[in-house]
Amino acid sequence: MKSVGVAVTAIALAISAPAFAAGQTIPLATMTCKQFVDSPRDTIGVILTWMMGYLQDQDEPAELDFSKMEDLGKKLGTYCGQNPTHGVMRALDKVSDADDDSDALKSVVGVWTFGEKQVWIVVRPDGAATQCRIAPDGSVYFSKGAFRAPNILAWEKIWGDDQVVREKDAIKLTENSGLSPTSGTTAIVLRRAVRHPEGARMPGLTGNPGAGQRTANS
Repeated sequence: MKSVGVAVTAIALAISAPAFAAGQTIPLATMTCKQFVDSPRDTIGVILTWMMGYLQDQDEPAELDFSKMEDLGKKLGTYCGQNPTHGVMRALDKVSDADDDSDALKSVVGVWTFGEKQVWIVVRPDGAATQCRIAPDGSVYFSKGAFRAPNILAWEKIWGDDQVVREKDAIKLTENSGLSPTSGTTAIVLRRAVRHPEGARMPGLTGNPGAGQRTANS
């Protein structure tokens, strides 16, 4: 693990390096992680600056955040210390994809409900998920699941895989409609819940189904 620490330290020091000399090119397409880490400080600094622009979305403000650049440098240092033969652009894809996946999960964490219907979905910070529905006849339908990047809630029972997208203060779920997996596909919008199921406590969240309730998947 010594090589990882050395790589992180070298890149961190490069953040404050002076500007790179004009008239030179840096072959990032063929550069390995080891070559990147072993580059002069000012070269690493220029590469990190270029990478920040490369990763920036068009709708983001035109600014250079040095704290984010330092964080990117540390992540690249860790990855490159562990994978010295990998290309540096592959390393950039790996560490930036990990950030995107984390942001996607954070955007859907919470307790969500579908209008006046007896439908609740809980997504936890670790990606674990639960869904509970109470049918008009009082039957309780429940399944555990998990968030899978970039946009899937995968259920162990009944519903299969749902696509989930954050929309302002709600999440949009493309799913098997109704309480039967053969009912077809539809899109529903769930908003943050202000209360939990009544008449049947949500399994896996607040306990087992309440007395007298019939659990559909038991």
